[in-house]
Amino acid sequence: MSVFRGTRLRVEEAEGVAMLTLTRPEARNAMDGAMLGEWMEALDRLEARPAAACRVLVLRGEGPVFCAGADLNYLKALGSQSLEARRVAAHLLGRLLQRLAAFPAPVLCVVQGAAMGAGLALTTCADVVLATPEARIALPEVRLGLAPSVVLPFVARRLGPSHTAPLLLSGRTITGLQAQAAGLVHRSSDDLESALADELREHLQADPEASRRAKALLLRLQPLPDEAQVAFGVDRLVEALGSKFGEEG
Repeated sequence: MSVFRGTRLRVEEAEGVAMLTLTRPEARNAMDGAMLGEWMEALDRLEARPAAACRVLVLRGEGPVFCAGADLNYLKALGSQSLEARRVAAHLLGRLLQRLAAFPAPVLCVVQGAAMGAGLALTTCADVVLATPEARIALPEVRLGLAPSVVLPFVARRLGPSHTAPLLLSGRTITGLQAQAAGLVHRSSDDLESALADELREHLQADPEASRRAKALLLRLQPLPDEAQVAFGVDRLVEALGSKFGEEG
């Protein structure tokens, strides 16, 4: 059953599994303003679904890349807009990450090709991440004259300062295997379809209401970034987008 279908993503539901797929393969599933809006609409609908209908949410990307991060043309256009327009766009990304990380049902993420910048942030909002061993994972913003200030609280929450620092400060790329060693990826496999089927089989054995209660306990033990942290990140990104270095990057 189709729950949502837009120009940038779609959500289909079957047997308790909601499959959210990014559908911009020609742009490596990069995120722009239209996609952010569709994310929010899709989450509105998914959050309203009963536990038995949405037992697990799976994040996927069409084509050879999961998500290349923010669309550079979108960022370039934002850099020429007003301070308030940049702030609204940055806050929308922060709000998306908060909602995804707080989603009541378990969230699985399947990474092929690459998860860069905001794409990496999406994986850190998932409860279980599957990736190919050679998948490329990075926070490349510093190499573009920017800083991943909005996504950073979510990345650091998952990886901790030690594993976050090399990615953040150098913009380096790590593989799916290296990300597994760092605790970001839970299972690496060349056969993601089989790995996903195995993972879903395990999750669907849990009672859906009990699973949601268990996730609520996890969120209480490890709280999400608060509004002040997100607002600080938004301000830093807004400044960077309008800076000389951000424009050149």
